[in-house]
Amino acid sequence: METLEKEIVQGYLKPNERMVETEISKRFSVSRTPIREAMRILESNGYITFAPHRGWKVKEVSIDEVKEAYVVRAHLASLSTELGCQNLNDKDLNLLEKIVKDMKLAVRSANVAEYFTLNIKFHDIIETAGGNGTLSRIMESLDKMTYRYRFLSLSLHGRLTQSLEEHAKIMEALKKKDHEAAAQIAKESALNSGKLLMKYFLNHSSAVRL
Repeated sequence: METLEKEIVQGYLKPNERMVETEISKRFSVSRTPIREAMRILESNGYITFAPHRGWKVKEVSIDEVKEAYVVRAHLASLSTELGCQNLNDKDLNLLEKIVKDMKLAVRSANVAEYFTLNIKFHDIIETAGGNGTLSRIMESLDKMTYRYRFLSLSLHGRLTQSLEEHAKIMEALKKKDHEAAAQIAKESALNSGKLLMKYFLNHSSAVRL
């Protein structure tokens, strides 16, 4: 499932592209039963849909769905960062600084996939430090729904550099234990990502083709 999810996130599998169980079963050398289970999980996470007599296909997402998801994610990211900032220890901060340095290298090489992975790690550390299990579960569910949007956003012109600047500012606020500033920057970062994505979609299509 993780491989299929990654291919959808990074755009290797296109909207409306059919996902045939028998072909996937042969590809991974497993029976169709676990494939069906994996498909159901991908469906619940909003990646694919099932139509009777037609099978599975990669889901198209409306602009409104993306807009709504980003608004919610921005506020949750703000809360997560505020809570985490108050509990981060020196080990956490050192690891976050290392991640920001690695993010700089990813930007220099224009490696969107690497930056995307580092970005997830950065926020996971902060979220874990916050210690709010309910928030973590909600964020995990929302993250799975928005991976495709976030990856595409980072692929757009100028977004990698902008995102790096935002994370450097978050890092500085975290080091100062300024939880209000860190939370506000995290919120603005998510909203900036969403605004850029909305602009892209409006200029190219009425539907999100991820």
